[in-house]
Amino acid sequence: MTPAIRVATEWLRRIIAKYSPEFYRAMGIKTRYRNPETDQWVLFPSLPSEEQQKYYEKWKARQGLPQARIPRKDFEQMRENARALERGDDLESEQMAAKADRKEMAQAIKQMKDKKLPTRIIDKERRRFIQELESRRLKRKQERDKAFEAQNAKTERIASRWLEAQSHVE
Repeated sequence: MTPAIRVATEWLRRIIAKYSPEFYRAMGIKTRYRNPETDQWVLFPSLPSEEQQKYYEKWKARQGLPQARIPRKDFEQMRENARALERGDDLESEQMAAKADRKEMAQAIKQMKDKKLPTRIIDKERRRFIQELESRRLKRKQERDKAFEAQNAKTERIASRWLEAQSHVE
């Protein structure tokens, strides 16, 4: 083992011995932090020990809390799916319609490529198709919402009649 490798190994061993491996995994290997002394972005081991200790204390305090990290897009999708299930929407039919739309777009783009159209035109058409797909999705969503509202209004009328009948019986 060369002296440089020995020094580097000893340096890493000293750094890693300070905190738990879970902490280093949470901090990220390539994540950079602002060094308060130099105002430069550096890796965690290059931070001053006081700053490292602050990060460690924050991490330690959060350990008792559940740490589910869900990307915002996925969270919004989960919320929308939950609302759809609550209303009784058929999610499979929406997925099938979206898949058919994407397939239609892919076929149209393939036809344009077969005609050897310039890429700028194909890109422009692709953006137009994406807007069209989004408008179709929103239209289907509005139709589902309208149907849900109609069903909800019908349920409310039935419930009000039933309550009215119950009040007459008593």
